[in-house]
Order: sequence, then C-alpha cells, then structure tokens
Amino acid sequence: MKLNISTVGVQTACGLRSEGRPPIGRTQVGAYCIRLAVPSLLIFSLLLAACGDSNSNPTKPADSSTTSTVRPPTSEPTSPSSPTATGNQTTQTATIKATTAAVTTTTTPISSVVVAPNWFKDIPLYPGVEKLELDSAALGALNISTSQYYVVSSLTSDPVPTIADFYASKMTTAGWQKVEQTPIGKPEDGQRVTFTRPGGPPQNNITQFLQVFVATTELLAQLPGTTAIITKMGTGTATPTTSGPASRKVLVMLIAKPDAPDPIPVEPATSGLPTGVAAKNLTFDFGDGWVAQGQITYPAQSADAASRGAALPQPKFPTVILVQGSGLNDMDETLPEQVSGVKGGSKPFQQIAYYLPTRGFAVIRYNKRGVVGLGPQASSNTKFTNLEKPDTQYALDAAFVLNQALKNPQVDPTKVIMLGHSEGTLNVSHIAVSPDGKNVAGLVLMGVAGYDAKTIMRYQLIERDVQFLQQDADTNKDGKLTVEEFLDWANTLNPLYKNAYILGYLEATSYADSTASPTTSEPASQTSPLKYKFRTALHNEQLDKDGDGLLDIMGELKPYLEATFQMDKFPNLPNQSAEELAFYTNWQQNGSVTSVLPPYKGSVLMLNGEADTQTVVQGAREADAALAKAGNPDHTLKTYPGLGHSFYPAKGLSQPLGPIQDNVLKDLGDWLTQRYLK
Repeated sequence: MKLNISTVGVQTACGLRSEGRPPIGRTQVGAYCIRLAVPSLLIFSLLLAACGDSNSNPTKPADSSTTSTVRPPTSEPTSPSSPTATGNQTTQTATIKATTAAVTTTTTPISSVVVAPNWFKDIPLYPGVEKLELDSAALGALNISTSQYYVVSSLTSDPVPTIADFYASKMTTAGWQKVEQTPIGKPEDGQRVTFTRPGGPPQNNITQFLQVFVATTELLAQLPGTTAIITKMGTGTATPTTSGPASRKVLVMLIAKPDAPDPIPVEPATSGLPTGVAAKNLTFDFGDGWVAQGQITYPAQSADAASRGAALPQPKFPTVILVQGSGLNDMDETLPEQVSGVKGGSKPFQQIAYYLPTRGFAVIRYNKRGVVGLGPQASSNTKFTNLEKPDTQYALDAAFVLNQALKNPQVDPTKVIMLGHSEGTLNVSHIAVSPDGKNVAGLVLMGVAGYDAKTIMRYQLIERDVQFLQQDADTNKDGKLTVEEFLDWANTLNPLYKNAYILGYLEATSYADSTASPTTSEPASQTSPLKYKFRTALHNEQLDKDGDGLLDIMGELKPYLEATFQMDKFPNLPNQSAEELAFYTNWQQNGSVTSVLPPYKGSVLMLNGEADTQTVVQGAREADAALAKAGNPDHTLKTYPGLGHSFYPAKGLSQPLGPIQDNVLKDLGDWLTQRYLK
C-alpha cells in the first residue's frame, strides 16, 4: 500500500505533539487525540492540540445540534431529532507523599504510594528531608507510558548545584551515566541533569521534569525559618512545621526506571458484554515483530439461532473500523480518571464498539503498535513506542487492519466504514484517497483535524491563551488582568491546567501580611496566602512590562508570545534539535483533512463539538466546505453546542474528556443505518 503521507518525522513518547516552552519539548502523556499544548509559558505541555478558531461560547442551547448534509436525491427519511446531551463533571486527583522513610514512585496509572524497588534503594533522600507532599494531578497525565518514574525529594538549605551533584554521583554508582548538567536560567534557579544507561536511550524526560519541579517547589518553599509541607502544587498553599533552617530549597527529580519486561498481553473480555452484543478476539501481525490484539463485536444471534449455529450460514455485517487519535492508545481509547477528569475515566471506542452492534453493525478495534494491553499498557521496547515515522506507520497499520477485515467471514467487504477520532481523522483520510480507498465504503470523522500543524500550533501557543483570558478571566473586560482575576480564573480549571498556568504566569513574591494572626500562635506570614506578580518564573522574564501590576492581554502578553514562539518560521522553529525539526516538518507535510480528503467521493459524516478546544469546530466546517467544493455527493457535518473533544459536556479552556453522549451515538447509528442497512 502507498499512502501520501510524509515519511519525515520522529515519535513523541506517546504520539502527542506536546509543545514545550522553548525549546519545545515532548513528554509522556496518556491521552488519545491530536497533539496539544497546555499554557504557552510552561516548560512542558500535556494535552492535545487544538486547531484554528474555537467557538467556545455557543448561543444555542446545549441539547441542540447543527447538521449540514449534502446527499444524492433519496426518498429515505432524515434522522430523528437528537435527545438532550447530559453529564456531570467530576475531577479526581491523586497524591504522592515523600518522607524520610521511603522514596516514592508513581505507577501506571498513579493509584497509590509504593516503595521503590531494590535497585534504587541505595540512593537515599538528601540530608535535611522532613516531609514533602505534592498534588500529583500533573504527574498523572505525564506518567502513562513506557516507564515508571521515581520521585526523589529533598528539603535543604544547601545550594541546588550541590544537591544535583549529590544525586548525580549516586546515579553513577547505580549504573547510570550523566550526559549533561546545566543550570536552569540563573544559577540559583536549579539544575537540569540528563542521564543515560548503557544500551538505553538518553532519559531526556528527566531534563523537563527537573526543570518543572525545581520551579514549582522554589515558588512555594518560602516560609522563613520553617520546613514547608506543600499540599497543593502551584497554589502557594503551605502548612509550616516548627523546625528547620531558613531559606530551604526543595529538589524533586523524576528518574526513568530501567527497562522491564512487557506485561503478558491480556485478551479483551468476550464475556460481560451488553445484551445483544457478541465478540471475538483478533490479532493483527503488523510486521517487524509486532502483533497487535484486537476484537470484533457484532450483533448476537437469538438463543434459538445460536443453538443451531453450526447449521446456519455465517452472517456478514456492515463493519466499522475504529482508528484512534495520537498517542499509545489501546483499542478502547482508554482515558484513566486522572487524565479524563471524570470519575471512572472514559472509554469512547468501547462505547462505540458496544453500541453499534445493537444497530446491526460489526465493529473492529485494535491496540496500536506499541500497546500491549488495556489501560493503556505500553511496551517497554522503544523500538515499538518511539517510532521513526509514527504518522506513516500508524496509517499503514490502520490500512493493514482494513485489508484483514475484508477477509473476515463476519464482515461484508462491500460495506466497510472507517471511523477516525481526532488525529485518526487524518489517518483515515489518507487511506481513503490511497489505492486502498476503493475498499472504504464510507468515513466517519469525529473531532475533525481540519487544520494543518502550523495553524494548530499558532492557536495552541498564542491565540488560545489570548482568547480564553479575554473571554473568561478578564471579568471587567478592560483588557487587563489583575492577579486576583487571573487566580479566580485559574481556580476554575482542572488541577492539571491550574497548576500549569499559575507556574507559567505568576511568580510568588511574599506573604500577604506580616502581622500576627488572631487564630494561631504562628505569624500570619506563615499562614496567609502568597502574593504574586506577573512574571514567568520558568523563563525569568517579566510579563508586566510597565510595572503597573496588571497583565495587558493584547499589549503585553500577546507580543511576548509572538516573540517567544516565532510561529512565522514554523516548522523551522528556533532552538530545536534536528529530531524536533523533523518531527514538526513531518506533521506539517501530512496536511489536514481539509487538504487531503476532497478527492474522496464516498459518503462522509463529520461530527464535532462546538466547545472543542482541541479540534475546533471551524476546522470541521472548512473540511466540509472543501468536500462540497470538490463535488462530493454525500457529506454531512453535525456540530454539538456545549460538547467538547470527547463529545462530553465542556465549558471554557479546561475540559473533561468524559464518555460520548447518547445523542451523539444515536446520530452516528442513524447515519450508518440509512446508508448501509438496506
């Protein structure tokens, strides 16, 4: 098979285009959609990339949807109206605690505190540690990948370079090799240390993590004469103890574990399915030593028919193949609780796989290359997780699944539909216009990647912050933010975004007052909130240029972002490694649904949330318009006010990624039924 996809590029740790604060870094994220960035001033970014303009303040009620359809003349009735979209948002966070008793670990996913394995126990906590407690919301999203990370915490008055030297020597003793050790900004801001191990790749994530946590903890550990117990990362909330030298600093380091054997693959369950749904497990040999697990779900026969199954002809069903968004996603597109922001997490592809058989369809889904089990569980073998040409490889793998499906005895080979979500919409578009497209009877695109990389990056790094700060944070609409306005807005975000934005935009200066508190014997300077100013602690650059205590969104912030990210040079961004430049070049050359799909003449359904800040609705509208201009005879766009990237109720910048709403599933089933169950 030949796909018109650029073969220049490298893989992020999970496939998300995570935009850092320069140099733009990439990090491990357990998410499932198109690449994304969290606030524009942060060293690391964690969630998924948005495209173009966002319509995040719809004027229509949340239970309505907008449909644009072009079809050949037909006497068939149109789809019935959609029921109301509902759903409650519940944000869950985890906690990591480090004491002198043990070095703590984060697991995959983070769910408890455990003692580090024996290989690491010879690296003690640095002298002076008493107790450190961190809100681990950010860690939860960073750590669902191929390795575990260990938190090493120190609370000490020693200079940061001295502490970094101490741990570097211990790491060398444990069999690691130091690649480099350099200051972060000014010497007193901390140290970045990168290690490698014989036979293994450089642990570049240590560099990013060390930068982030040195900045975080120095922002908070400012209780004169005390040892702080930090209970909320990035908020300034601290509970003092009664002892400890003044001006202590905290060092937090995350260190990648040596490669461990992959877990034994566990086949997806074929029992406990919804009524009317049956399943068989599949395998897909993608080549190069990788065999992916998959499953086909399909309409169950009646009990009487099943009892005579051997005598009945094997039914063939119109079949939908599900293609995930970016990242090391399992077949369910599982988003654990700490990533999705909703209780119990979400599994959007499992929802589709269990729903469509009740409408008469078979559904095939599969674990992506590099994923060994549900959760998702990723391989520790970087050959399969850090792909040289990830976009090309994932599209080739999806095309292989298509060709295998054509041979499946339960699949009607004349009615195979490919459904892509987020970045998956671009992959299935490439397949549809390739020679294999002759076998694609239709496409469903959910969360349409309608814009190219440069447009997405500009929106993520510049326009999105400006948009939401103007829209939601600037309550008096004077174009300028007070610290109070900014903090009030940040406190409405989920913990991952909240901590990142506070770190990215504010620098702690002092406690609010120095008088004795009437409610405690401790000085109020140890119990009252920190005061802040607009300055990026991570970049050591003043944001409040005129010193008036306000952040002028258009006059100060936007020019700073423009100068920092230099998006006019994309993909040749400054201060990037050759690997990063190849990565962005690959992404840009792969185009967008708008540029790739117009030659396709099969049926197309596009679904997009109007509150989606990742693949924004305007990109879907432009892709639909491109199909119309090219003369596609059957294309439909449905948009949903009040729903976000996972088709779950969403509002503002920080959005939960919860389950697909029932009305969206019904619209999907209705569209498929009208075309493929005749």
